[in-house]
Amino acid sequence: MKNKLFAPAIVLMNRLNFTRKFIVLGLIYFVAIAVVVYGLYASLNQVARTSQRQLEGLELIKPISRAVQFMQQHCGLSTGVLGGNEAMRSAIDTKEIEIAAAFDLIAQQLPAGLILSEDWTRLKADWNSLRKDWPHWTADRSCTLHTDLVDRMLVFEAHIADDYALTFGSDIDAFYLIDTIINKMPQALERLGQIRALGTGILAKKQISAPQQFEMGVLIAELRHELNFLVINLEKTGRFNPQIQSPLSAATKDIVDSMNQVIDLVSSDIISGHFVTSSEDYFKTVTAVIDKGYRQMAQLLLPKAEALITTRVQHTENNLHLYLGIAVLLLLVVPYFFIGIYYAMVGSMRSLIRSARVFASGDMDECIDLGTRDELREVGDSFNEMVDGFNALLAVRLEDKIIETRLRSIIDASPISMVVSDDRQNITFLNPAFIQTFGYALEDIPTLADWWSKAAGSDPEYRKSMAASWQGMVVHSDSQFNPVEFSIQCRSGSTKTVLANASLVEQASGAVCLVALYDITWRKQAEADLRIAAIAFDIQEAMMVTDASQVILKVNQAFTRITGYSAEEAVGNTPALLKSGHQDAKFYQTMWESLARDGYWQSEIWNRRKCGEIYPERITITAVTNAEGKATNYIATFDDISKYKKAEETIHDLVFYDSLTKLPNRRLLLERLRHSIEVERREGKQLAVMMLDLDRFKVINDSLGYVAGDELLQQVAARIASRLRKVDLVARVRKVDLLAHLGGDEFIMLLEDITHTEDAARVAEHIRSYALTAG
Repeated sequence: MKNKLFAPAIVLMNRLNFTRKFIVLGLIYFVAIAVVVYGLYASLNQVARTSQRQLEGLELIKPISRAVQFMQQHCGLSTGVLGGNEAMRSAIDTKEIEIAAAFDLIAQQLPAGLILSEDWTRLKADWNSLRKDWPHWTADRSCTLHTDLVDRMLVFEAHIADDYALTFGSDIDAFYLIDTIINKMPQALERLGQIRALGTGILAKKQISAPQQFEMGVLIAELRHELNFLVINLEKTGRFNPQIQSPLSAATKDIVDSMNQVIDLVSSDIISGHFVTSSEDYFKTVTAVIDKGYRQMAQLLLPKAEALITTRVQHTENNLHLYLGIAVLLLLVVPYFFIGIYYAMVGSMRSLIRSARVFASGDMDECIDLGTRDELREVGDSFNEMVDGFNALLAVRLEDKIIETRLRSIIDASPISMVVSDDRQNITFLNPAFIQTFGYALEDIPTLADWWSKAAGSDPEYRKSMAASWQGMVVHSDSQFNPVEFSIQCRSGSTKTVLANASLVEQASGAVCLVALYDITWRKQAEADLRIAAIAFDIQEAMMVTDASQVILKVNQAFTRITGYSAEEAVGNTPALLKSGHQDAKFYQTMWESLARDGYWQSEIWNRRKCGEIYPERITITAVTNAEGKATNYIATFDDISKYKKAEETIHDLVFYDSLTKLPNRRLLLERLRHSIEVERREGKQLAVMMLDLDRFKVINDSLGYVAGDELLQQVAARIASRLRKVDLVARVRKVDLLAHLGGDEFIMLLEDITHTEDAARVAEHIRSYALTAG
């Protein structure tokens, strides 16, 4: 297999001398180093260019943020003027001048492609239109159009962030910080700006309508939502970069506290209808909070982001210089050693060639000393051993008969199967161990060809392969230091795996080959069994092996994954390590009785992980017994079935309960009603079924929205349930009108075990008056 894999390289190298071999290797090395260096340079240079572009993007974000801030202030001022506070009109002209200057600054910094883009052109046109027309609008319309324009400015800012790769940072701390600057902080400040504008108009009129109350409540909820994400982002930034954690924590607390003060002011003075604060004071108070947020972004968040990106650029450039320096150093060092290896090998080879020629000329005293410690030294030592061997053969000649007699007696007495063949591939002798193991006698296989026609089976390719291996051993004695392993078909038809080793014995009449065949069939089977057992032990299910005293001996990786205990923590303990306390003593008594009776036990059980979490598992315990039937080990396999349990609970809730009110649905009501009717008929009791229908519920959905309708249904469901007994049942039953629209305004109540009809009537009147009182 190795020869086939490296055949092209072997063929090429065999055709080249050492000089050309090293030239080829040197060229390959230089090309590889050049490719690696170029790839490294391109990668690091790309990081540096991207980071530089991100810095340019941050510079462009600054004037856009200022424009958004001024437009939010313009929104609040115009809403106050349209609400009746003319004192705020003078500040609007100043604010429009600031917005125009911010737009000019943005245009100066925008690249040519974005200046001519449709988004930027529309933003400028819409602002000019809004600046001219707002005095002719209502306060609500002015607030809506301002909000729309600010939202589109924020979208434009996000597009610029994408174009300048600000949203694709590789450093996690910079990513969360930039996301806060681009998305989280502007969104929170925009919600606060809308609260400022809406509240200024309300305080100017000193009155608030129901829709305005609802809108203000929605804005406060959205602001709290944005604040939560803002805090999460800044906390993550600080966690991944402890150096800036302290200033970010202080800034986060300052922003959250200021915005919560605004929320408290709106709740206590505007939504409640007190109107103690004047529109000017309210505008100034909220503006101060918003301006503080923009200051934090301009003076803290943006500089920190720029510092992180600048540090990344410096780090990348330093790495680029370092890696290029290392590459150049390697480029110089490796050729130096290449040249040294070349001269060392050529010198050793020339010394070997010279000594071989001297030996061939008849000088048996020739000896080689290369002075190296590599493989060539082993070649030289082998040459010296060959010389010593030849000298020994010349000095001592043993009689062939004595050698043959001694060899035959050793082979006959050996328990190892042995074959002797001559140099013409004739098998001259088989020892008794061979005949007993394989069933063939000498007359059955007089030659190697006969042997392979009988022993290698019916597969011609396998016969050809094994014959070649045998030929190498018998004729060339190739396997004297490298035994060959193959399969042999016995005369009985069974197959055995053998390990064959060959050696040559020189005699005056010629050399004979002695081949020893070691039967390793049992060892191969044992190895296969061990591989199967190892694979089976590392299945996806957790596995735990204990001794008879329940001491854990071994666990697999699935055990660690499910329980959290490592093998070192589990081994030596007992399974009580996982005990949750959910099963009583009777449960375990039943388990041990089943193990003693059947040899195995299977059930579901609650166990405890290392972290303390209790989880369900499906477990099977099998007892391993000895010859006397006594348990020596216990093997437990189990799997975490938490997902299946949760899925069963979710399916049950979806089938039998209403997703909005969490009350039983039509299916569960019908099942409970059928059961109650059977019980009442059997025991002679009474039951009552009542339906509560919410009048004009569609009007609520159409006027206040489906969110308000859903909240009403939840409150009514809670009120009804609180006034019924535990044995009673209340269900929400969805109905379908003629237009196939789902309703949801019907509640069915089932009262069991009542004494008088009047009792049901009183319960119905009590529930109707209590459940439908809006409060």
